[in-house]
Amino acid sequence: MVNKLHELYEETFLNLKKYISDNSIYEPECKKVKPNEIAKFPLVTCVEGEYEYSYTTLRHTDEIYIFNLMEINIFAQNKEIDGNLVSGVTIKDEIRSHIEKYFQNELRLKVKTVPNAPNVDETVYRCIIYVSCKVDTKFKDKLVLYPY
Repeated sequence: MVNKLHELYEETFLNLKKYISDNSIYEPECKKVKPNEIAKFPLVTCVEGEYEYSYTTLRHTDEIYIFNLMEINIFAQNKEIDGNLVSGVTIKDEIRSHIEKYFQNELRLKVKTVPNAPNVDETVYRCIIYVSCKVDTKFKDKLVLYPY
């Protein structure tokens, strides 16, 4: 089951990365982990979450898991575009709205957002998005996701 949940994370990450690159005008860089080197801004990091076994259904063949699918961090700085200075807050909010739309419209999942998360560097604006879901195994070949 762990492999299937990891594959779900990988697939979701790749689809989210494509969705952001297709829809965001600020061209954020998407990574799975926070980089150690100096980053290019805006930056979106998607860290794989943990899962816990929740319960077995009455048929005792289906298992339900609570899966914290990913923690998404958005980092943005003020940026000059075509001679105009664009606020990092504007960039962060635009990227956040695309991520929320992706999970709500494409996967039908709820997200929890911390819109103004604290950050060590005061020139970098940060937002955290938590994506959680219930994962049902009633169809052995395909996992079914429910909002959590």
